[in-house]
Amino acid sequence: MVGSNRTKHDMTAPATLKILKPAHARELSQLIEIYQQAIDPTEQKTAGEIATMVSDPRYVLMVSEQGGAVNGFTITIFPAGADFFLLEYMAVAASGRGQRIGEALFQEAYRYGSTRGPATMVLEVDEPGKSSNPDNDTDARYRFYRRLGCRLGCRRIGSLGYILPLETGGAPPPMMLLTHQVPALMSVSPERLRHWLETIYVTVYQKSAVDPRIGSMISSAAASYPALPM
Repeated sequence: MVGSNRTKHDMTAPATLKILKPAHARELSQLIEIYQQAIDPTEQKTAGEIATMVSDPRYVLMVSEQGGAVNGFTITIFPAGADFFLLEYMAVAASGRGQRIGEALFQEAYRYGSTRGPATMVLEVDEPGKSSNPDNDTDARYRFYRRLGCRLGCRRIGSLGYILPLETGGAPPPMMLLTHQVPALMSVSPERLRHWLETIYVTVYQKSAVDPRIGSMISSAAASYPALPM
């Protein structure tokens, strides 16, 4: 999930990327501030849940800093035994727009993630034009990932209608599942897709591996799911 906000920061210094550690309290606080402003409320976890991630070895919280302030971040999770990792959240502040901060964060999240083992990054992304929240600019987000798809190999998993299993802020908008790897993934088997969905539901959202929403997303007749250019 990805977003943007309107916080202004000093833009005179070049942006740098770093991975947060428990001692980075200031940076974590700024990350949470951007998170709460930029991510659609229906897709948010609590500030407490985000704060605990920095001490969880499965998670990597990466920030972009400019002029001493955080202006963007990614949150990735590496489920044990999985053949993928999930880019769970990404957001860029207004001060980071037009500088390719989002693209730099995306690329570094993938580069770092692939050094930990899995070469496939999975993303949960809003369907364009289908959010009921006027502040949730799903069209701009889709254009961002489409640009990455053209250049970097970011692809959509067929016509899968992804169901985000969060109920904290109302019903999330319709979503799609994206994948990114180099070289680009061409298709996903139903067995592999089910593994991804079950792992995400259990590890990221503490749901059951037999949650009926998983079955509703997967067609028993599908031989494979093409990974389509966006």
